[in-house]
Amino acid sequence: MVEIIPKPIKKAPTWQNVLFYASLAFLAIVFIIYFIFGSLLKKSSEQLSNLETEVAKGKTADQQILEDRVLGYQKKIEDFSKLIQNYQETSIFLDFIQRYTHPKVWFSSVNLTLDDRAVLLGGTAENFQVLGQQFLIFKNNPLIQSINFSNVLIGKDGKIQFNLKIILDQKIFTQKS
Repeated sequence: MVEIIPKPIKKAPTWQNVLFYASLAFLAIVFIIYFIFGSLLKKSSEQLSNLETEVAKGKTADQQILEDRVLGYQKKIEDFSKLIQNYQETSIFLDFIQRYTHPKVWFSSVNLTLDDRAVLLGGTAENFQVLGQQFLIFKNNPLIQSINFSNVLIGKDGKIQFNLKIILDQKIFTQKS
C-alpha cells in the first residue's frame, strides 16, 4: 500500500541542534586560536633572533676580552680545586721516616711514588744487627704493607750499605701529624 498523503518531516530535537552549532562554533574558535598562536610564535622567534643579533653586535672588543679572561680564571679555579681535593701531604711521610728510623741508620736517598705508595730508600747501617733491628721496626709498623731489602753490601769503612723498598698504607698520607 502506497500512501499518497505526505507525512510531516520529523524535526531533530532542539538539544541536537544546539549541540551541533556549539560544536561548529568550538571548532571555528580552535582554528582561530591555532592561527593566532602560530603567528605569535613566529613573531616571537623573529624578535628573539633580532635580540640575539643586537646582543652579539652590542659586545665591544673590550667586553669580549674581559669575558674571555673571566672564563679563563674560572677554568683555572676549577682545575686548582680538583688538585686540592686530590692533594696528599708528603711531608707526613718524612716525619714518619724520621720517627721510625733506627738511630744508627742513615738514609742517603729517598724516592717516593705516590701512585703505588712505594718508597725506595738508599742507606747505610752501622752493622747487620742494626739493619735487622731497622727491619723489625718497619715490619712491626701497621702503616707499612711490605718491605724488601736489596743490594746489601759491606762498604770500605765496614758499614752496611743497602737499598730498601717499602710499600706504605694509604692512611699514612691522610693522617695528621
